[in-house]
Amino acid sequence: MKRSRPKSALLQPAKPKQPKRRTARLARDAQQLITLAAHCTKAGSRYEDIFWEREIIALGSKLMAAGQDSVIEAALDSTLDSSLESDLDTHETLISFCEAAAECSSVDVNGASFDTLLIAMPMVAWSRYAIASGPLSMTAVKSDTVTNKTVGALLAALHTHILAKDAQACMSPYLYSIDQMPISFSGVHKLAQKLTHAAINNTQPSFDYAKLPAAADLLADVRFLIAGVSVPEGAPLFRWQADVAINRDACAATWTTEAKPLMAGLLPGCEFECLLPDAYFVSCREADRRVRPYAIRSAVAFLETSLKVKPEKVHAVVAAVGEKAVTEFRISFITPGQSDVVHGSIWPVFSAEEDESEIIRVLRECKVGNIITPEGMFDAEHCDDCGAPLFANADSEMVHPAWPDDAEHAAAHYH
Repeated sequence: MKRSRPKSALLQPAKPKQPKRRTARLARDAQQLITLAAHCTKAGSRYEDIFWEREIIALGSKLMAAGQDSVIEAALDSTLDSSLESDLDTHETLISFCEAAAECSSVDVNGASFDTLLIAMPMVAWSRYAIASGPLSMTAVKSDTVTNKTVGALLAALHTHILAKDAQACMSPYLYSIDQMPISFSGVHKLAQKLTHAAINNTQPSFDYAKLPAAADLLADVRFLIAGVSVPEGAPLFRWQADVAINRDACAATWTTEAKPLMAGLLPGCEFECLLPDAYFVSCREADRRVRPYAIRSAVAFLETSLKVKPEKVHAVVAAVGEKAVTEFRISFITPGQSDVVHGSIWPVFSAEEDESEIIRVLRECKVGNIITPEGMFDAEHCDDCGAPLFANADSEMVHPAWPDDAEHAAAHYH
């Protein structure tokens, strides 16, 4: 069953534009962030743009270093909940520069100045087995020696195909699921500082992964490797910046050719697609978009394999979920002769223009026989006991998926 994503503006699709009354009281720093973003939105020159951007990033960085995410979230919520179009424009400006403050910075070390960026290397994976995650020494790679060789080989591929020649990089030796990624602005900022400073100083920082949650067992999911990158101030960071004749697509192709065999050892029993390494937040959003059709295809294949049900006999209910605007679609799967939902998949929505048409296209490609699209929107209900999302049945009732007792169930670990 597809889990809900963390409830954060950082990795989630944008919230729907809902006209509400602005909160009466905001912390001074939250109001200052809003004011700076409003000035930036109305700026009449690039010179003024740069000035306001610096001010927003400086204040945002200060708040993140102090762990004051609630102040930033209050500013974002206030601008998002306004009915004024100007406030919604301010919201887009503010979230853009808060993300920038979290994932990149300019630092001085021993009299030298550097620009830094936290990047992610996503892999969209699908399998009937549990998709591996965790410290690289605990995945398919068995020894620290091999782990270090794998990390070194991936970093070499990163330098060859993605990074500019003067870039330095340090990678976290962990294969992350989305649940294990830093979610808060301050959490991203902290990891970025740790990895990018290590890149500058050519050191390997220590990590404590003990408190990270376990990854959910899903049929299709995303795994990430994360690295901090530094370059001399003003220098290009990516290859396509250093040479305008090189484009992102070409870099993605050569990266996949070299990196995929290396990553195959980290994802045993999986089919997977390597995505272009890029800045942290954009990588997270792109990976979340790309995994959506794989989740549906994997679900249909799993039902066919485990329950011996042909796709033509499967019923799918595509329910729009949200309040005043759709924030996600929940796809329920029902087997013939049954009324219970046996499996569910969540399709997050990333823009107001999205509807269920792409979902229906994927279901038809999978030869699902009966597709039901109930009218109206459903509340984003979750199970009171386990917190799992509920899915609409054929009678438009939100229910907990129930796997047949006598059927093969969940993803086993690959051996």
